[in-house]
Amino acid sequence: MAFGVSAVQRTRMSGRSALLENFASVAAANLAAWRQMREREAQVAAEVGGRFVLQGQRVAHEVNNPLAIIRNYLTLISNDAAGGSGAVQQADIAVLREEIERLSGIVTNLTFDGAAPIVPRGAIDLKQLVEAMRTVYEASLFGPVGVRLEVDLPPEPVFASVDRDQVKQIIFNLWKNAAQALRSGDVVRTGLTAHVNQNGSMYASIVIQDTGPGLPAPVLDSLYRPLPAGSGASRADGRAGLGLPIVLGLVERLRGSISCLSRPGKGTTFTLLVPEPQRTSG
Repeated sequence: MAFGVSAVQRTRMSGRSALLENFASVAAANLAAWRQMREREAQVAAEVGGRFVLQGQRVAHEVNNPLAIIRNYLTLISNDAAGGSGAVQQADIAVLREEIERLSGIVTNLTFDGAAPIVPRGAIDLKQLVEAMRTVYEASLFGPVGVRLEVDLPPEPVFASVDRDQVKQIIFNLWKNAAQALRSGDVVRTGLTAHVNQNGSMYASIVIQDTGPGLPAPVLDSLYRPLPAGSGASRADGRAGLGLPIVLGLVERLRGSISCLSRPGKGTTFTLLVPEPQRTSG
């Protein structure tokens, strides 16, 4: 702060320099605090706005998945009717009903704390789940892009203590990412393994491996981070920037883990571990 003073005023203030310096110091500190407060208010407002935008993008991303399946099956039913068959297959109706229920569950879950653990209703058979998903999604998801889905399942059931819809959401997102990023003729393999010991705890393993070109290092470094809200950016590898962050959040809520191995020209492998039911002694 600079002030112009007359010679007389300068003489009067010369003996009060310490007081003036103290006043200047206090004034500067208050101005700095005010500036920091304004900057913090602007930062909080931007963060809150960004979270609202990101949550809206998450809702749109996840809701569009079952809607796409519903749309495809309605088209199949319509074609059957136009062809004179007249009868609507009960299996098709069951698929539509399940996808509508899943859609409702997605919207409901997005209104709760995204970090809260998901309490499973009981153990599910992952083998049965993957087989059902293959029947529903193979033709509509991989067929149009010429990618082949191979499923390697053990002869016995593979049980996991997880929520069925959440695991289905995880697998679908990984399959969808692969279908969008791979080229015609590529292969996506999905396998299951039971009784994987990880640090003394037992897990079921879900491995999704593709024969694609692999992911570049910059993509791997930000694999589970969404693109900045409102940036207008897009992933060159086909990822929209939301599928994998959503997958990671769901895996953590299921008390599981996920890892990715990818090398140029060698494809990409995602390994998902989810907890098995606890065994009771005796």
